[in-house]
Amino acid sequence: MSSCRIAFLNVMDGFSGGEIVLKRIIEGLDDEKFEKLVYTRRTKFFEEIKKTVEKTIPIEEVYQLRTVRGFKGALKALSLFFVSAKYAYHMKSNCIDIVHSNSLTSSLYFAFWAKLFGLKFIAYNHLIRRGWIYKIIYKYIYFYSDRVVCVSEAVKKCWIDEGIPEKKIVVVYNGLPDDFF
Repeated sequence: MSSCRIAFLNVMDGFSGGEIVLKRIIEGLDDEKFEKLVYTRRTKFFEEIKKTVEKTIPIEEVYQLRTVRGFKGALKALSLFFVSAKYAYHMKSNCIDIVHSNSLTSSLYFAFWAKLFGLKFIAYNHLIRRGWIYKIIYKYIYFYSDRVVCVSEAVKKCWIDEGIPEKKIVVVYNGLPDDFF
């Protein structure tokens, strides 16, 4: 039986809720049915996930532009956008079937390249953000994604309220086991 090759993409620098949920998603997939590749920054998440996933590819670039603003920030973001093509091409070269983006940030940088290289793209969103800039960001991500996964009805409603059609949006709740508390 052939397996589905999934690239999980995480450009965040921490190891908090989103990364914990992503780790559980990855570890919960049947190894017989899914071949998992994880592209992530060298963080605690990287160290934890490489214990269970053979193919963990480090992302060396810092995608979170915390203190870089203005023209310099725009140039850095543009540079990162083109650097992202290298990783997307690597995914294409590895015959990835699906790219699973773990954040709005990674979706911004990678959705376009996934579409350009013919890769299925899932944008995973767990934030509620409003305003004209997010309206543009949501439309961009929606256009280049095959599915947008929202972690709650409230997040889905946010996207719809910002003018995004419901057609490709699905809700998948972040389930937490009892031992989390």
